Amino acid sequence: MAIFSVDKKHVEPSSLKRAKPDVYGHKYPIESNEIITEALSLFNEEIDKLADKDREGIAKAEKRCPEIINTKEHKLMFLRSDNFMVDLAAKRFANYWNKRIELFGEKAFSPLTISDSLNNDKEALNTAFCKLLKAKDDVGRSIIYMDPALLDDSKYTRDSMLRVIWYVVHVALEEKETQQRGIIFVNNNGNNPEIRQFDRVLVGKIAHSLQHEIPIIIGALYILHIPRLLVVFMNVIKHVLGSGISKQMKVVGGSNQMILQKLDKHGMYKEDMPVDIGGDLKYDNESWVRQRVEAEL
Repeated sequence: MAIFSVDKKHVEPSSLKRAKPDVYGHKYPIESNEIITEALSLFNEEIDKLADKDREGIAKAEKRCPEIINTKEHKLMFLRSDNFMVDLAAKRFANYWNKRIELFGEKAFSPLTISDSLNNDKEALNTAFCKLLKAKDDVGRSIIYMDPALLDDSKYTRDSMLRVIWYVVHVALEEKETQQRGIIFVNNNGNNPEIRQFDRVLVGKIAHSLQHEIPIIIGALYILHIPRLLVVFMNVIKHVLGSGISKQMKVVGGSNQMILQKLDKHGMYKEDMPVDIGGDLKYDNESWVRQRVEAEL
């Protein structure tokens, strides 16, 4: 979920404790071997309670790729994403596998890689719309930087771009710290995206995946340099994003210097931010893709 609300009606380990709220309001679980063992047991019980229709993707994956779906590490991502509220994590797990199979087809049963999973999505990947930055914030959250001005739906389908976003988020989730602390999304509109580049359908697909399918904690969504035309449609944007993500949305205006000062106060520093917003980072998407392909061999 985008933000945690601890509700005792949810199923969770009996002795679970949470830390004090962080700067974005998240109360992270205090993990221990005991908590993890109990949570995994409860998680499996909750999965068994799901309707057969909801479990279709899980059943297929258990037959086709048990080495992925049945691992402790895989299931833990979902428990962490829903604050160890086990019933919610089980529903996300089912949603995830149903969507993963719908989106990737036969490739869903293999590890997500550029060469295999995205071999038909090079145009979407090469837009560099969605970039995983090397640096994290000062408590270990990954940072994904997005530039809508790079979108061009004449070159790819919405599902193609969605597959790329799934992939980039999964790369971030390879880090245990990211699973536990979440991801900061920084959306920069300072490169003057055209109004047509605000694709409500694509934004809706992305938001739905982040809120209900991919095992992710959304630390915050920073909207930078929001165009005047989009200010008028702010309520529409919030509706498309959904209530969970909208609660985590931070609209930041002003000069690049003012924006960097705001980000700096939240543990994201000038030397790690892209030059587009006045930072020092010259992001090389081709190099990142090449390094990922080599790492996945």
